[in-house]
Amino acid sequence: MKKRLLSAALALAMVLTMLPLSVFAAPAAGTTAAGDGTERVNYVEYNDANGNYPDAPAWYVTHVTPASTNGGVTTPAKTEYIKVTEGVSVGGYYYDTTNYNSTDFRTDANGNATNTPKGIYTLSKDSTGKGRKTGLKGTVTVIGGTIEIDAVNNSSLTVDICGGTVTIKQESTGTNASATNPTKLTSLTINNSLYAKTKTKG
Repeated sequence: MKKRLLSAALALAMVLTMLPLSVFAAPAAGTTAAGDGTERVNYVEYNDANGNYPDAPAWYVTHVTPASTNGGVTTPAKTEYIKVTEGVSVGGYYYDTTNYNSTDFRTDANGNATNTPKGIYTLSKDSTGKGRKTGLKGTVTVIGGTIEIDAVNNSSLTVDICGGTVTIKQESTGTNASATNPTKLTSLTINNSLYAKTKTKG
């Protein structure tokens, strides 16, 4: 009996190894990245043993669907890897082309506004509670798409352009930062880390 069970288990293992790895890694139909700075994004050069990155080299967002319970049935948390071709990364977090330029604040599970900006800018609240740009959260890495970056109240700016079309501007600092002591952009550094990485490999 033990030999039969062992043989059955071995046969099942062999069948599973013959399945394409993408079966285990493909995101569920309709699953998309939130793109609001709550998910990590990385440039992945090679697919892994689990087939999580079938289109590598490419940018992938790590999307986590939390565990949920419905009708007494609990669905465990699920991690998926979603390829993205547009948007930006700041501090390793992903912002899509809809959210990156937002001056709104994130909302909590109950729909109440928090103090965490939804886009790539640091914000202050005016007398009405509306967000007002005061700066950038950090160095911006452009993944792709048509991107417009506001330097706001920064005297220097570094942008890593890996794809897409980028326009850099500095809106009136009188409305977005300090009206009495505005800071003008005087230093701009443009990098392309993907090109540098490719060049290093020869």
